[in-house]
Amino acid sequence: GSGKTDILHALEKLGEQVIDLEGLAHHKGSAFGALGETEQPTVEQFENDLYEVFRALSHERRIWLENESRPIGRVYIPDPLWRQMAQAPLLTVEVPLECRIERLVEVYAGYPVAELKESFGRIRQRLGGQHYKAALEALDAGDFAAAARIALVYYDKAYTHHTLSKRTSSSIFNIPVENDSAEQTARRLVAFAEENDLWLPNTN
Repeated sequence: GSGKTDILHALEKLGEQVIDLEGLAHHKGSAFGALGETEQPTVEQFENDLYEVFRALSHERRIWLENESRPIGRVYIPDPLWRQMAQAPLLTVEVPLECRIERLVEVYAGYPVAELKESFGRIRQRLGGQHYKAALEALDAGDFAAAARIALVYYDKAYTHHTLSKRTSSSIFNIPVENDSAEQTARRLVAFAEENDLWLPNTN
């Protein structure tokens, strides 16, 4: 819900190098990730497409990617790239909760309620019965903001447990932002990376 894909595109407009893994995978990387997407490529096609994008980039300059779990729907980030991502500095964009909820409603409220319920069903066990029931009731009532809030509670906990807990604190940089402007956030990320010498090639 923090608009990471839009931030990637904004970074690209600033002349930065980016790889849009979710775009290549035709999947947003969550239980809701297939909504609105075309058929996913095969694992082989995804790896080939990713290789072509990677080959076109300069390895003497930083490359921005969204922090993903290794599986993105039915495809997987190749192991060499996955290991590199795990070792690279991680910038976490901290967007205000209400902005994230508003973005999720904007993105997902147009999909059929039945499809949204099916997506919630994929995380039913981890949500717990009470939260799952509340999410379905919110969808039936057309209260997409309440449903989004429930989903964010789950994903924030999962992200903290599966991603942040596996990294050293020295490789994580929290970047709080006050609004949902991808352009402003992109400029802030570039400035932070340059001020802190992140991803600069070793010239020694």
